[in-house]
Amino acid sequence: MSDQAQNTPSICTQEFLPGAVETGPTNLVPGPDGYPSSLAVRREARWPNGKSLKVRLLNPPNDTVKNKVKIFAEVWETVANISFDWVDDGPADIRVGFMWPTPGSDGVIRPDKGSWSYLGTDAARYITDQSKPTMNYGWLYDYTPDQEYARTVIHEFGHALGCIHEHQNPSVTIVWNEDVVYAAMAAQGWTKEATDHNILKKVNAAEHEYSAFDPDSIMLYGFPASWTRDGKGTHSNFALSEADKAFIRKMYPPRVRNIGKYSTTQTRPWYPPVAINRTAVSFDPIYDAEPKITIGLTQLDMDHSNNYRIQASATTVTNKGFDLNLDSWADTKLYAAGATWLEMMPTETSFDCKSIL
Repeated sequence: MSDQAQNTPSICTQEFLPGAVETGPTNLVPGPDGYPSSLAVRREARWPNGKSLKVRLLNPPNDTVKNKVKIFAEVWETVANISFDWVDDGPADIRVGFMWPTPGSDGVIRPDKGSWSYLGTDAARYITDQSKPTMNYGWLYDYTPDQEYARTVIHEFGHALGCIHEHQNPSVTIVWNEDVVYAAMAAQGWTKEATDHNILKKVNAAEHEYSAFDPDSIMLYGFPASWTRDGKGTHSNFALSEADKAFIRKMYPPRVRNIGKYSTTQTRPWYPPVAINRTAVSFDPIYDAEPKITIGLTQLDMDHSNNYRIQASATTVTNKGFDLNLDSWADTKLYAAGATWLEMMPTETSFDCKSIL
């Protein structure tokens, strides 16, 4: 093996999309103010916040590889409001292949059998055949060190959440020696177009501002100093940086279960009695789909000489809020009433009250 081949990092590819070769991924979400940027997420490739992504491993070679992929992929669950639902069959949002590189008739190993992933929802948009992978691992074996599993799996699942390569961040400070990079990657079977798309070309940032380049990001590979004109390479990263964590939490913010209380005395005096009482409740943050609302009464003040009639209801429920109603009718005299509400995700079928106590 040549010195050049030995010094060439194992680099994944971000799969080509229509028009992406010339422009690179566009319409990126900038990092939040006050945080150093470690990730950039293409807005249209981002999954709905809180989504449970079904993941199917298409052809894992053995349980060791299968279990290690799961362990390192789930690192993202600890910081992002996304979960992975590992399934053995049926439709899946992310389908993971294990195709190892083999030399072609000319002896060259082709990059399409290396490690790669589609960006976020691009997988569903462009790969509709459920038998086809949306992600692949081309150099993971049962004897591969855990450090390499961490470097590769966390990185590829970052792409699956919509993150681009950090070395293509618009604010990147790497000064590439293009001729050396082209030669090194050509020796690995990469075309100039593939090298530009996956390594050298910055993403289009004409309409966006971005924070500082993060050399510790999991989305950055270790590049040898010889690949740069100033002799400043990058180091390999094996874990999420602090900036990675801060950014992905911004992109997929944790859902805080909303619970609230309301009393009619907040919006009107107790006297005279009023039959129809309504208040607008806004969700913060908003949901991606209309949530379920549970309402309970906490207070009643009625004239005891008349019948007691009260109805608590949630109406005009959307992903942004709802109307809470506390209504009476006929001869009932409602001086005051109170209620509490609880919001639940649309997919929830059960709930333990201890989770909010």
